[in-house]
Parts: sequence; C-alpha cells; structure tokens
Amino acid sequence: MQEIRCANCRKLLAKAQFLALEIKCPRCRTINTLRAESPAPERHRAPDQERQHDQTYHSVDWR
Repeated sequence: MQEIRCANCRKLLAKAQFLALEIKCPRCRTINTLRAESPAPERHRAPDQERQHDQTYHSVDWR
C-alpha cells in the first residue's frame, strides 16, 4: 500500500491502493487530488513446449 500525505502540510491522510483519489486534509483543509501511475503491463508466459506437442488439431469441414 502507498502512503497518501497532504501536499500542503504532509499529514498522513491514508494508506491505500487507488486509481483516482480526492481527499480533503482535516488539518489544513487542502483538497488533495491524486491519480495512480499506469501499472506495468502484464507479462504473458510463453506456452510450455510439452503442451504444444501434446495438442491435437482437427480440421473441420464446414461445407
């Protein structure tokens, strides 16, 4: 989780995971607007070599 602090007085406002957040600081009344950075792209695993050789392909005749 990420610490969310007021941009003006640095008071800890929350510990959270978020996409977008708007929160008002109770100490100094500053409105803090935050957006998450783009997440790292998800990596896909390469197919297993064994699985590729075990698969059977069937042709389908649609006539």
